[in-house]
Formats: sequence, structure tokens, C-alpha cells
Amino acid sequence: MASILKRPSGKWQAQVRVNGTSRSKTFTTKKDAMFWARDMETRAERCHLLINPADLRTETLGNILKRYVREVVPLKQAGRNEACMISSILRNDATLCTTRLDRLNSTLFTEWRDARLRRMKPASVCRYLGVVQHALDIAMREWGVPLPANPVRDVTSSRALRCKSAAIAL
Repeated sequence: MASILKRPSGKWQAQVRVNGTSRSKTFTTKKDAMFWARDMETRAERCHLLINPADLRTETLGNILKRYVREVVPLKQAGRNEACMISSILRNDATLCTTRLDRLNSTLFTEWRDARLRRMKPASVCRYLGVVQHALDIAMREWGVPLPANPVRDVTSSRALRCKSAAIAL
């Protein structure tokens, strides 16, 4: 639910609370405050939570992958294979693993994919992308990590990847 208050400075503060999580922002006009509050309420309904950017600044992709290896991988039938893949990512891709969650985007994963294609076959790269995508899905759904969307979902894989790897090899 949103509340709009007039501050002593003459500015308007909008505050939105959903399930114990709140966000607030100050505006010069009441109209802007109401628009922002409505937008935040719509996002909260769509995502079932309010995205707090501060939560994403403290967590890295490497931490998500380590937790995934500890909690999810042992329950899977092909867990050893996934553990090896994630171990390879953690060991060889320091820039990707140290990236904060608020800075994750599909461009970062596309560049990572292209670098991997220089060393691996397309099918292997697709499997790696699938593992990272599932780790982020689990983090969003079960661990409450407030990512607005999974950035790996926007990365092209499969048949298009084979054509791209042929172009990179040239």
C-alpha cells in the first residue's frame, strides 16, 4: 500500500510497503510521487516483492553459485557434473564471479559465452549457460534474491550458438 506525505521542505514523499518491505522516494510534485507509487505497487504485484537495489549490491554471482553447489547440486542425479562445471566457472572466470548482482545483464553473459566458445564446443557452452541460469532461477524463487529477471534467459544458445562459434573460429 502506498502513502504520500508532504514534507516540511514542501516536497512530496511516496512510500510503498508490501509484506514488510518498504521503499520510499521524495519528489518535487505530488503527481510524480503518485505516479512512482503506482508504478512500484504494480511491480510488487507482478514480482510478488519490492526490489531493493541495496540487496543486490551486497551479493555476487560467485556467492550464488557456491550456495547452489552446497544446497542444490547434491540433490541432483548429475550433481557431480554440475559441481565440476561450477567449479570451472569459479576458478577460471573471476570477473564474472565477482560481478555484483545489480550489475548482471545479458551482455555480460554474451561476452562470457563468446569467450567460452573459443575454448569449448557449443553444446558444452549451452550446458554451462543452463547451469548458471538454473542457479539464478533457484536464487530468485527459493532464496528470495530480488533480481528483476534472469539475465541468462536473454542469451542466445542452441543452433544459433553453433553458427556464432564458427564465425568466432574464423
